[in-house]
Amino acid sequence: MSSPFRSFIDRIPTAPLAVAACLLWATAFAGVKTGLQYTDPLSFAGMRFFLAGLILLPLCGSPARILVEIKKFWPMILTVSFLQTVLLYSFFFISMDMVEASTGAIVNGISPLVGALLAHYFLSGEGNRLTFRRILSFLIAVSGIVFIGAGKGDLSTIGGRREILGIVLMLSGSISSAFSSIYIARKRSPINPVLLNSLQISTGGLILFFASLVSGTFRSDIFLDPEPEFFTALIYLAFLSATAFSIWFYLLKDRGVPVPTLSIWKFIIPVAGAVFSWIIIPGESPDPLSLTGMFAIGLSVILFFSGRKRISA
Repeated sequence: MSSPFRSFIDRIPTAPLAVAACLLWATAFAGVKTGLQYTDPLSFAGMRFFLAGLILLPLCGSPARILVEIKKFWPMILTVSFLQTVLLYSFFFISMDMVEASTGAIVNGISPLVGALLAHYFLSGEGNRLTFRRILSFLIAVSGIVFIGAGKGDLSTIGGRREILGIVLMLSGSISSAFSSIYIARKRSPINPVLLNSLQISTGGLILFFASLVSGTFRSDIFLDPEPEFFTALIYLAFLSATAFSIWFYLLKDRGVPVPTLSIWKFIIPVAGAVFSWIIIPGESPDPLSLTGMFAIGLSVILFFSGRKRISA
């Protein structure tokens, strides 16, 4: 990370950085749904993350320095790439092709709880312990996500076989992402977080793209008859990934923010995702259940941080 940029980021408190990353991720649902109209999940995910990794490379230093970092930290790069990109986003993109928006919002919104629960068992330190207050805040947040999901669609279809498989895959992705955060938090290696993010998502993107070629799901017509809407979504999602993951890795690795503390902010994603849908997607508007869910999630964040020292570095 270049010195002026690093100096600028270091002056920003943790909370605004975490919120910014979550707001970026919240816009991804619309982009993914748009792109999946034109191509298969694996190749779309692969192109998105390979491009995102390339976008970040200019911020990672000279080619010589990058090669030195790869040689020194390749086991960590491959591990994070497998957990955070290959597994998480193959599960996520495939599941997004199977579940309704309301079901996806509920299941994906539970990922912070998964991360906090696993951190309790796999990470040491007081910041990773599950106290009664934290458990209560998580339960309130999950109830808020349920309200939002119920307000966005008919949950009766959750019993369908395709929907059940999608739920299982999305939950599997949440578990993989949680283990990636735990692994990064435990390693605390000196590798540049932007370089780590660039290398892991570009590597994972290549693996996902080649997986689509091997499995025969890749659709070449997207290049033979290009659709502007598809490439707009692809480029936006690539920039989104490059920015949001760099912020997240920086907070985990450089600032040492506990996983549960960061995880609670991810409850913003389904709330913001609903708001973006109301603004962007024609025919979608707020309803009482969604508004109730937003209130519950806001209350959970206040409860989680009440009585704690403010984290500003």
